[in-house]
Amino acid sequence: MPNTQPIPYRLIPILIVLTFAVYFNSLGNGFVSDDTFIIVDNPWIKDPAHLGDIFSNYMGGFAPQGFQASTYRPMVYVIYMVEYALLASPRLAGT
Repeated sequence: MPNTQPIPYRLIPILIVLTFAVYFNSLGNGFVSDDTFIIVDNPWIKDPAHLGDIFSNYMGGFAPQGFQASTYRPMVYVIYMVEYALLASPRLAGT
């Protein structure tokens, strides 16, 4: 028999507040480790013409030869590309 109890909608605002409280201290932080290289300096996420490159190379395929990244995660870059297209700020665009 399926659960027929109603969803306690009054708990949703509490969940939102708790989630915000947990992550609030991280909102003002900058990039760490290789984030600048992988996100800000990545030409693939700035131009949809690189979609084929994203799906046919490993994560560091855009980088010079010295970069060690042998993981294949194309959807990460696709999501970055969408976010860049929708939310790009002058700081991310390098201007």
